[in-house]
Amino acid sequence: MKILVALLFCLPLLSSAQTIHRKGNKIVYEGEVALSGSNTSQINTALQKLLSEMIKKEKDPATVQKSEHGYFANGDLKLSASYPVSRSVNYTIELKPKEGGYKYKIDSVYVTEKKPGETERKRTGKELLKEMEVSGPVSEAAEKILNEIDMNFQRLLAVLKTKMQKDVAAAH
Repeated sequence: MKILVALLFCLPLLSSAQTIHRKGNKIVYEGEVALSGSNTSQINTALQKLLSEMIKKEKDPATVQKSEHGYFANGDLKLSASYPVSRSVNYTIELKPKEGGYKYKIDSVYVTEKKPGETERKRTGKELLKEMEVSGPVSEAAEKILNEIDMNFQRLLAVLKTKMQKDVAAAH
């Protein structure tokens, strides 16, 4: 019995700590958020406003474009990197209003890295996920980047949800 308890406590240490959301060999975050007491018109207005406020592209507000069912924008987020490397994650976010909430999708994820005097290097989500399969320093570096990407996307989605709830509640 003691051995079983010890194994159960060690299980999280043996499993991968990676939390990145993936769909096949791509990084994709999809989901739905319910907003009680809201209608599609309120959600539509709030989504458009918040998307233009929250998503940045090269430190400027991203250009929000209307799609057939909602809104989308290309954004980027600065990632940590050792000096003198500059690193950021680039992505597309799409928000679709629906009765009582909205749907979101983050995809087209890639990382850009720039060292002084060198050309910018782009690494797709597929490449980063493939690097996770390698052992050693390459895998550790890829896992660190993917964990930071996940943390940033989770924070972005949480802030969006909180602001949407406030905006919809204020519209009543």
